[in-house]
This record gives sequence, C-alpha cells and structure tokens, in this order.
Amino acid sequence: MTKPRPKILAIDDTPINLQLLLAALKLDFDLQITTSGVLGLEFAAETLPDLILLDVMMPEMDGFETCRRFKADARFRDIPIIFLTALGDVQAESTGLSLGAADYIAKPVNVDTAQQRIRNLLEREALRKEIQTQFNELKQATDLLQASRQRELEFGNAIQHTLLQGVIPKGIEGASVSSFSEPSQVVDGDFSDIRRLHTNSFDVLVGDVMGKGVGAALIGAGVRSAYHQVLADLQVVKAFGTVLPTPAEIVNELHRVVTPRLVELSSFVTLALYRFDLEAGTLTCVNAGHTPGLLLSARQGEVLTIMGDNMPIGVLPDEVYVEVCVPIGPGDSLLVYSDGITEACNAGGEQYGQERLIAAFEAGRKAALVPFALLDSIQQTLKGFTGGAPAQDDQSAIIVEWPSQVLPMTRAVDKPETRTQLLHRRAEAVARNFLTEASRGDKFLTPDKALQVLYELRVHQVELELQAEELLRTQRELEADIVERKRMEDQVRQLAFYDPLTHLPNRRLLNDRLSQTLLASKRSAFHGALMFMDLDNFKSLNDQHGHSAGDLLLVEVARRLKCCVREIDTVARFGGDEFVVLLGELALSPQESMAQAGVIAEKIRLALAEPYALNMAREGADAVSLKHRCTASIGVTLFIDGDANLDGILMRADVAMYEAKAQGRNRVQFHAARAEAVLG
Repeated sequence: MTKPRPKILAIDDTPINLQLLLAALKLDFDLQITTSGVLGLEFAAETLPDLILLDVMMPEMDGFETCRRFKADARFRDIPIIFLTALGDVQAESTGLSLGAADYIAKPVNVDTAQQRIRNLLEREALRKEIQTQFNELKQATDLLQASRQRELEFGNAIQHTLLQGVIPKGIEGASVSSFSEPSQVVDGDFSDIRRLHTNSFDVLVGDVMGKGVGAALIGAGVRSAYHQVLADLQVVKAFGTVLPTPAEIVNELHRVVTPRLVELSSFVTLALYRFDLEAGTLTCVNAGHTPGLLLSARQGEVLTIMGDNMPIGVLPDEVYVEVCVPIGPGDSLLVYSDGITEACNAGGEQYGQERLIAAFEAGRKAALVPFALLDSIQQTLKGFTGGAPAQDDQSAIIVEWPSQVLPMTRAVDKPETRTQLLHRRAEAVARNFLTEASRGDKFLTPDKALQVLYELRVHQVELELQAEELLRTQRELEADIVERKRMEDQVRQLAFYDPLTHLPNRRLLNDRLSQTLLASKRSAFHGALMFMDLDNFKSLNDQHGHSAGDLLLVEVARRLKCCVREIDTVARFGGDEFVVLLGELALSPQESMAQAGVIAEKIRLALAEPYALNMAREGADAVSLKHRCTASIGVTLFIDGDANLDGILMRADVAMYEAKAQGRNRVQFHAARAEAVLG
C-alpha cells in the first residue's frame, strides 16, 4: 500500500518567488499555495499540512504574526514552519526561531539546499510522531500494568481481612483483648488467631511470614489454616484423654505439616503460641523465632521478656519446639508484636527498638489505659519517632489484659437461634463438659456424649475444608492475574528497549550494552569494536515500491546481521536504515583486534550485498516476489575502557561510515585516526 505524499502549505504574497522551489517539490509532495497569513490559517484548518513555508515580509499580517497564530493553536502547534526571507538580519532570524520556527531559507532560494532541508524536517517530524506513538503505547501498557498490580493488592487485602487476622472471640471470661495491623504494602504476611478452648482457657497465635505483599499473605493464610487443622486433629486424638493438646504439641505438629511446603517455597515463618489458663494462673508459650512477648506485672510493675530459643518454622526439618510457662495474675498484660515495630527507623536511621516499646507499654499501663487505648498510644509514640513515615515493614501488635477475676461463662441470645446455631451450641457445650469432667479425673463418657463431641469436631473440620476451598479459589485467581501482569511487563520491556519492526535492540538498549562492554573491557583488558553501517540503495526501494518493501528489507537485513556475529555480540537498529554491531572481547592486542573486526565487517558486507527476494503482499491479489540489490557502507572503530565515552565511540564509527560512502560505498572503512594509532 503506497504511503500518502506529505502535504506542504506555502504562504507568500508573491508566489512567483516559490516557482523554482515548488517545481522541484511537486513530484514528491502535495502543494498548496496561498497569498496571505489569514488564508493560510483557513487552508490549514481545512487540511492539516505536514510542513509550512512562510514568507516573512507580507502586508497586513507578516510572517512573524502568522507564525504566532499557528503556534497558539493546538491543532497546528507541532507542524514545522520554515521562514522564506531575503532578510540577512540576525535579529530577524532570532525572532523567528524564538516563535518556534524550525528553519530559515534565504531568498533567492537554492533549490537543492531547500529541498534537502524540507526532507530533513519531514523525516524528523515523522520520527517524532513515531516516538510519540510508541510513548503512548508504553504509557497505556504501564497503566494496564498498574491496574493489574492494584487488582493484585485488592485480592491480597481481601485475604488480609478474611483469612489472616483472627476475630477476637466473645466470652473469654472477662479478659480484654485488642489488636492492630498496619501492612507496608496494603497487604502483609503478619497473621494472628485467638481461639477459646474452654471456659477458662484460650490460645493466642501470632506469626510473621518472610517477605511482603500478596505472596507472604497467601503463605500466612495457609499456615493459619494448617494451625486450625492441626488443632482439630490433635483434639480428636485426645478426645478420650484428660488434657488439651499442649502448645508444644500443637507447634511441633504444625512444624511437621508445613515445613516441607515452606522449604519448597524457599520461605519460613516466625510464630509464637501463647496459652492462657485462667484457673491455673499460668501463661505457657512456644516461640518459633518470633519477637519476644512482653509481660507486664500489675503487682510488681516490671516487664518480663518471654524469650524462645527455637528457630522459625521452615528452617530446620528436625527442630523440636519447647514451651516455657510463667505465672500470671489479675491485671497483668501481655504485649506481642512483629519486628516491623521495633525495626522502624527515624530520619537518622535509628531503630525504634525494644526499649522504647517497653517504655511506651509501661507508660500506658501506669495511665490505666485499656488495651485499645494503650495500643493507640503505642502507635502514636511510634509515629512520632518515625515522623509519620510510611511503614517499611508490616507492623502488628496484640495486647491481652488478664481479668481481675474468673467469671462463669454466659451467653446472650438476642434473637432466635437457627438450626445450625443450635447444633453448634449443643456440640460446644458437650465438648466443654467433657473437658471439665476430664479435668476432674472422670475418664469415662457415655456413648451419646462421645458422639456429640466427635460431631462438634466434624463440624469444625467441614468449616476448615470450606475455608481451604475458598483459599484455593483465591490463589487461582491471583495466579492468573500474576501471569497477566508478567505478560504486560514483558510487553513494556519490549516497547522500551527493542525496535518494533526488526525486534533488535534500540538506541537505549545499545547504550546500556556498550556501557557493559566498556566495564568488561576494564576488567579483562580486551579490546572491543563498534560498526556503524548505512544501507546504500535503501531510498530508491522506498520510492519505487513503498515503505512496506523497505520494511521487508530492514527485517531481512536484521536477520543477516545476526547470522554474522557471535551470541555475545549485539546487533541494534539505530534508526531508519542505520544499524550498529557491537563486538566485545576481541583480543588483548589492538592489531589482532583490528584484524578480527575487519574479518567480521567484511563478512557482514558480503552478506548484505547478496540479492534480496522480498515477498510483497497485495490487497486482494497474490503476493509478488520483488528482487532487489542493496549494499552497505560500514564504519568501524576499536575501543577499550578509558579511551572514549559512549558518544565518542559512536561518533568515530559514524565518521568512518561516511568516509566509506565518500570512497564509493559498499566498503568497510576503519576510523582513520584510530587505525593509525593502532598500527603506529
């Protein structure tokens, strides 16, 4: 398909001045002539020109004012304007250029010079439009990628709120519990679970997954779900025993279940499980690499640090987790937290640290703040220290305040129970009675009681299975979205670093490769070479057969170039019909390197000089095979680290290429000064 010819609008009150120029241009351009600036603006509004020739000295409205009006109109702002003037005044030229004119052509007009300037401007404008199009495509791809990332965060946020942060259960015998979680990336890997075991006992589980974002959130949700399953399984095993599974038994079984999966994912999890026994007045803890708990005694006013020597889950397969037990009394408070709090930094890089956290904890308790207000006070202290800077790591904390006295469990019924709620309540009551009887030494249950206990555990198991199915569905959606995000990232990279026609590296990627080659040269002392080549008969092909034929030729040239070099070398499209070949690691000797580069350049010259068979597709007709011969002029220069910058190396190769053209084309030419330095 033939590309439309560029449109030129010429504005001159004496058109005879343009006759010679227009006669030379009419074969390649569509021309439109008008005699005043007002008419020129009207003609441009009807048919947008690609370039405007504008006389300076005109009656009524001169060229400068006409130019101002063109540039003030958004429709015409980017159209190049060339002034035609007999003025030799430097001030006049400066005025025109300040108004946005692209060039000047002095009268009387030199046709050859004017024709070449017009062509150069049109080619530059076409390149600008192409770059703008690519920029728009890149921005669109970037916007799509950003939208994909936002959807990923929304998925993760749903996981955070539904599967990671435990709901504080009611009826924990007067104990007051409060928590907060502030992720660093909308969703985090911190998780928690608070579970009442029976009337006077409940567990608090806290954990932190290595890493951030959705991946950490998924792992955290999986570990929390596994904890539920392990707890249910151990309760079944001990259904006819005398005690609950201990925190150590739970954590060791959880370690056995999830460690193989964490090893496969190259991840690990720190967690701590705290067992509150109100009747015994004890706090039992298993710490798997998590931050230590802070227990503040209401009677003594001191903070006890509850440490643990065990490694995180997922690190050592044969790790055995042990528990510690400390006494606890009325009014005591436990603070558990993630390392995102103590490792938060101020503007000077100083960490918040455990000492400041303990001080804030003690100050809040002295002020008799309830857990919710105490956590808010700690948050405000932390923000004051960091200056309100966004969290660099996930921050979470839970405060449990021991009740002043143990109260009998009560259940408020605000509305009639459903059948499911009734069955749950009955099963829960049977399980609670069973545990109470077992604690008094009654080891025998009636068959009905045993069946009801097993029924309650089965109900819990079904809930876990449904939760696992929901997690699997969410994971599949996230995986599909991540695949789409990866595809868009690849598309963005392709647009940013590769030529869309030949798929060769573009100038930006070439500069990066050249920088890397210079650094490698500094380490190895090997020389490199850069070839700059321009096709000799490319314009005639475009003129005779259109740009589609030229595109086919450029694609074939790219293929031949890649066949002539090594895998470690780079072939790039510099622009138009110009290509660059970058050779690295040639030799230590400059003479030998020059000889190697010459052999490769000659191989390229011969390959590009072979006839081309271009299969031209035609709309509504069979393809036509077009025969074409095209040679290349190749400029070569050697380089080694320290002897030139990137622009200097490219300039030397470019100069050598023009020397090759001046000497008859279809030849290889080394940069003269560089070659003399090597051979001399």
